[in-house]
Amino acid sequence: MKTALSICLVFSITIAAGSCLVCQSCQNYTGYKCTETPETCAPSVTRCVTNLMAVQIGDNVYEQITKSCATNPALCDMTYNMSVGIEFYNVAKCCEGDLCNNGSITLPPINRTENGVQCPGCFAKAENCTPTENIKCPGPQTKCYTFSGGIYNGTHFERWSYQGCTTENVCSDRAPTYPETPIQDGYTLTCSDPKP
Repeated sequence: MKTALSICLVFSITIAAGSCLVCQSCQNYTGYKCTETPETCAPSVTRCVTNLMAVQIGDNVYEQITKSCATNPALCDMTYNMSVGIEFYNVAKCCEGDLCNNGSITLPPINRTENGVQCPGCFAKAENCTPTENIKCPGPQTKCYTFSGGIYNGTHFERWSYQGCTTENVCSDRAPTYPETPIQDGYTLTCSDPKP
């Protein structure tokens, strides 16, 4: 009887383990290509995610990609853009099914048309920054924001501060922290309506 129970227990554990979602997993902080490896997700995870980020400083564009199990529902809603004198563009795409985040996705066309909103703007590798200009907000960026916190650069965290324009969802949806995103736990982000 004990043997039969043991076999049933092992069999049920095998079935349960086999039902976990498998996603591609990789990170590259210097481009949009990364070497994918299968990752077995926790039983509660139902989606895989691919996240692209582009940071534009002048004419230079720096690209990042992460792929993983979507352990936090907020990871699937991280499509936004920000302007602080540096431009940030982020798109996340979630999917269902084993290894569904295989291959590549592309950043959608970026709307740079000024929308009439202006926000104080600055950025510094420091705890705070002092606005030096008013930024003319493009596209869907209708809120002003202030950010201070650690950003993972691929090897370690660097302290940054930003003020500028952003999309409204950045203000309403708190972003997950590292290792799910490059943002270090303990960051602060506040938003405000632009002044007329």
